[in-house]
Amino acid sequence: MSSSDESSDSEIYIPRDPVVPLPVTGPRERKKTERFTIAVPEKTEKPIVIYKGKGTKLGKIPAVNSNLDKLKAIDEIAKGLHRILFGKSGVTKTLKSNLREFNGFPAMDEHEEEAVEEKLGKWTVGGLRELLELFNLQTVGDKDAIIDRLMVFLKKPKDSGLTPAAQKKPKKRRPRNRRYRRR
Repeated sequence: MSSSDESSDSEIYIPRDPVVPLPVTGPRERKKTERFTIAVPEKTEKPIVIYKGKGTKLGKIPAVNSNLDKLKAIDEIAKGLHRILFGKSGVTKTLKSNLREFNGFPAMDEHEEEAVEEKLGKWTVGGLRELLELFNLQTVGDKDAIIDRLMVFLKKPKDSGLTPAAQKKPKKRRPRNRRYRRR
């Protein structure tokens, strides 16, 4: 039976290779992690070009300069005015100094003038009146008259000669009813 047992088994004994221990050299080497980064092209900001106009610099006009001092650089009026004058919104640090250096638009053709008027036309009447107060101009009139007044000023800025609203003397108020006044 032993011969039949051996023949019935299809398994053949194959001796295994002797196990050779691997040399241990210390802690395992860790793979360096590769972080996923997106290649972003660096923005090259073009410096703002302040054109030489024919008017007075806004910083040289006393009323406008004092109004610019009161204005905050993060105010929407300042940002919007900078966008109109220089074509892009400015950096907060240099926004007010750029506005002070503005001395009028250079010679504008009809297309450029219409573009500036269109930008001003998108403003509300309240915002346009704030600009007029900033430049110490008269604030009366409808939207078209205000835009025309602003365009004349922005082409050639000059001192309007009006006393600023902050420097006007307030009227003395009298009590309404003298009966209730203390004696």
